Amino acid sequence: MEGLEKELSSKTDELERAISSLSDKEEEAAEAASIIDEAHERAGEIDSLKKEAQALDDKIKEKKTKIAGLDEDIKSRKGDIKKLDAAPVSLPSGTFIVGKDVKALRYSASSAGQSGNFVVYSSFGDLKVNQILGSDYGVSEHIFFADEGDIIESTMPTVLTPVE
Repeated sequence: MEGLEKELSSKTDELERAISSLSDKEEEAAEAASIIDEAHERAGEIDSLKKEAQALDDKIKEKKTKIAGLDEDIKSRKGDIKKLDAAPVSLPSGTFIVGKDVKALRYSASSAGQSGNFVVYSSFGDLKVNQILGSDYGVSEHIFFADEGDIIESTMPTVLTPVE
């Protein structure tokens, strides 16, 4: 009987260890299930973010296409400065006031033969244009807006051609 009681006691201990181990495994299984649920949620979020990223990529491509079209439009319009029907104004070297000596318009200024300095000040005295016209060191023409009250100073004869 004693042998059976020892065996029963041994089997009872073994059963308790098995129950304890089973309980631990159930907790681990619950944690694993929780991790799996969380992973599924993250996967859903990742899918949603991928769709958002794709939508943004599509918008970027659309904008790049639009920009390329605008760049082409700009390239095609460069050099399209149109001369107005108004006659060019020939100025000797000197100082002139826009609104008295010259109409307030947009002009293309160019040298009438020799090179020299071409300067425009605003009616407030701020420098608007400072170019050398007609030499290897300067430019052949300069486009600018002549506003009422501006002061034009030129050290050489200059031709102002009204442009759009």
